[in-house]
Amino acid sequence: MSRLDDMALRILTALYAIGEFDHPVSGSITNDVTSPAHNALTRKLASQSIVLIKNKNNVLPLSKKLTKGAIFNAPASSQVITGGGGSGSVVPKYQVSVFDGIYIALNGDHPRQPCVFDTPNYDYYQSGNPSSPSTSATDCCSQCRQRLDCNAWTYYDGLCYFKPDASGRIYSQGRQSGTVPSSPTNITIEYYDGTDTAKAASIAASADVAICVMATSSSEGSDRDSLSLPSEQVSICNAVGAAQKTVAVVINPGAVLTSDWIDSVDAALITFMPGQEEGNAIADVVFGDVNPGGKLPVTFPNIENEVGFKADEYPGVNGQEYYREQLNIGYRWYATHGVKPRFPFGFGLSYTTFVLSTLTVSGRTVSAMVANAGNVSGSEVVQLYLGFPQSAGEPPIQLKGFQKVMLAAGTKQTVSFTLSDRDLSIWDVQSHKWQVITGTFTV
Repeated sequence: MSRLDDMALRILTALYAIGEFDHPVSGSITNDVTSPAHNALTRKLASQSIVLIKNKNNVLPLSKKLTKGAIFNAPASSQVITGGGGSGSVVPKYQVSVFDGIYIALNGDHPRQPCVFDTPNYDYYQSGNPSSPSTSATDCCSQCRQRLDCNAWTYYDGLCYFKPDASGRIYSQGRQSGTVPSSPTNITIEYYDGTDTAKAASIAASADVAICVMATSSSEGSDRDSLSLPSEQVSICNAVGAAQKTVAVVINPGAVLTSDWIDSVDAALITFMPGQEEGNAIADVVFGDVNPGGKLPVTFPNIENEVGFKADEYPGVNGQEYYREQLNIGYRWYATHGVKPRFPFGFGLSYTTFVLSTLTVSGRTVSAMVANAGNVSGSEVVQLYLGFPQSAGEPPIQLKGFQKVMLAAGTKQTVSFTLSDRDLSIWDVQSHKWQVITGTFTV
């Protein structure tokens, strides 16, 4: 009982310290706590964290002087994913889809035209349309006007179905349909979220550029079936990539991915948890308003289970797992086994070129010069990896520090890291404490 009392006291002490009992929370989860400043910060953070992993022939950034663009797959608009599930999930006030972000970047934020109601009892029958709860046909049309990918709608039995056009018009008792005429725009953006690869390729071929969006998600309490992206999305991107210059945008709260689709596209951007400003942030990078500076926080393997886990290591047998990998987790496994991953931990391209030079070591301080040798401003993340003396039994390299520096074109800066005792230590299982290792380290 004394142990339970102690545990309760620790919790209650913290609550009293923050005034929880004197001033209890009176708000609601539905309260709007956003602000223009917060929204702008969200967009900035999202754009700066995007990772450019491929840019063949400098396809990116795209010019805004297009005639027509094409955007593909459900995560681009009809099934937006801005983060993972579970206790870390958030219901945002709004979500800017990739379609909306690209459309607005090219055409501006044009108001939609007024609703046009069709004769009652007609449906625009199209399989697979996204839907949302709705209270009436008027409310349904209002929701459609807020979606740039919606040009027609059908209301039935408390649901609003969003449609790209008014095709498939058939008599259907109890349904009300209508259209939202598009505002005049300079650049046409066609959106396709179906599974017909031939149709997708035809749409892509008629455009100046194709943007293919793929996404996966994950949540606590369940594991992903594989490290692959959904096969139907990959099939569409492969078909589109064969028909037109293609930029792949991957939204990936699920972290590690295989990338067997990468050879089909000209450029690829990886986002992890882009948040409610997702579409605007991606558009900022796609059109060069922001120079991508993100780095992969994980290793992308060449194949599934490249590390060779056995069943009793993952997913486990009879509720037991064995952690035989010990220290060789992530990039350390690849370094230990001499395997080149598809995309390594810490990797990320830029629209400019950075050069590292003049590596120096003075005592425990490691310094290097980083120069922006390109033509545009950008950020670089300088990463320091140490190799321990062989006698320590550590993986060949370990990340011990990183610094992000922003450099204008043609400028340079010295970056320094001062190593601590902890940086030079390993855990000693006999004494149960960190022990500084002596000998020759490599940088």
